[in-house]
Amino acid sequence: KELGIEFEYNKKNSNIYIEQIAPLNSTKKNSLGFIDHNRDDKKELMNSSVVENILCDFDFKKLNLKKNLVFVENPKLIFSIIGNNYFTKKPNYGIHKSSYIDSKAIIHPESYIGPNVYIGKCKIGKGAIIYSNVSIYDSTLIGNNIIIHSGATIGSDGFGYNRDGDLSIQFPHIGGVLIKDNVELGANCSIDRGALDKTIIGNNSKIDNNVHIGHNVQIGNSVWVAANSSIAGSSIIKNNSSIFLGSSISNNINIGKNAVVGIGSVVISDIPNNKKCFGVPARIIN
Repeated sequence: KELGIEFEYNKKNSNIYIEQIAPLNSTKKNSLGFIDHNRDDKKELMNSSVVENILCDFDFKKLNLKKNLVFVENPKLIFSIIGNNYFTKKPNYGIHKSSYIDSKAIIHPESYIGPNVYIGKCKIGKGAIIYSNVSIYDSTLIGNNIIIHSGATIGSDGFGYNRDGDLSIQFPHIGGVLIKDNVELGANCSIDRGALDKTIIGNNSKIDNNVHIGHNVQIGNSVWVAANSSIAGSSIIKNNSSIFLGSSISNNINIGKNAVVGIGSVVISDIPNNKKCFGVPARIIN
């Protein structure tokens, strides 16, 4: 109730002790499990599990089961909320002594900076968790409740050059990076600074491991980018879109709101709002 979750409960046992969250094949009866409402084998899972406390959908209200059942609309979502609030541990606030912090950096005191982190002239908001061996270059602005996993690099120069005979002359990169609130960056991500403007990652977006984001890219709110994907310079990824595993987005591409880029796709033309694409090169599919 204190999380604001609406639920109903069959309450077979008035004295319930939940020791941990666990999969349904756990041997510990005092665990809390869940059954995803999208599964086709929901009843089989329920009958085969020894876990006695289960989040499930309202279909199970019709059955007389000797378990403690909590009925919710989306069991996996509610399980995630409960797990994050009561069963996961976050590191204590503070800065590890092995990290280097520029004297002009502004870091909220309620943040965690792990071992061997490099932070240049940056601003980092409240509740940030920055794990080991992260490098954050100058001119990076990081919002509140950010998680950055080990090995990520934020604010390095983008790949922008001009040819002058045999010489490669770099275009100046002075724009910086803006990462808004509630963003999570996976291990070994690389996010280039903008050239003359900022590279931007919007609120609530989630970037998986080994993702490269080029200079001047603008990622909207609640965007998902899965592992090993690359987004080339100056592309725009709009709100609530999803880019799945190992995809490549060419430069100056617009991905519309709620769009989906399928696994391994190579996107070389714009994708409209609410469309799915897949393939090499990517084509819009129904």
